[in-house]
Amino acid sequence: TAVVASDSAHQVIAYYFHGTRRCSNCIKIESYTKKAIDSGFGAALKDGDLVWRVLNTDEDSNRHYIDDYQLYTKSVILTEWHGGKQIRWKNLDKVWDYLDDEKAFKKYVRDEVGLFLKVD
Repeated sequence: TAVVASDSAHQVIAYYFHGTRRCSNCIKIESYTKKAIDSGFGAALKDGDLVWRVLNTDEDSNRHYIDDYQLYTKSVILTEWHGGKQIRWKNLDKVWDYLDDEKAFKKYVRDEVGLFLKVD
């Protein structure tokens, strides 16, 4: 469940979901995603407009996310909340394509997070 600042608040939550057993690629995805978010969205993180969460889906309390976001592997998921309700989400599945190119990986994540943070 998201922690939303207020009922009318617009908030984006970026999740990294992993299992208990972690390979070097899993750790790299988490690291690159965190760096991309920290370097691109410091103000949004500070203001609470953007939240970064790392969760283990092998823990009982987090298993529901597997169904919620149709997870089948380690995943970066963006969710957008408004008025305490989730209005959309997206699996950034291309993170796997960019594992060998940190610059492209970070650009992809920053571009996608930017689109989610944009409020009309």
